[in-house]
Amino acid sequence: MKCSFCSMEFDADESRQGCCGCAMSSCCKKIKCPRCNYEMVPEAGLIKLIKKWREKV
Repeated sequence: MKCSFCSMEFDADESRQGCCGCAMSSCCKKIKCPRCNYEMVPEAGLIKLIKKWREKV
């Protein structure tokens, strides 16, 4: 996964979970960048498939 803010590439397992005390939801599924703590929505399966296909072309 690549951070949209600082461009650091990291594995989703290395990331931190999004906030669990947020008033918007009890525990969101956002992923935090280990370097800058920017929160991102995890990529859907279709998006991952398209990115892999584009890398091969």
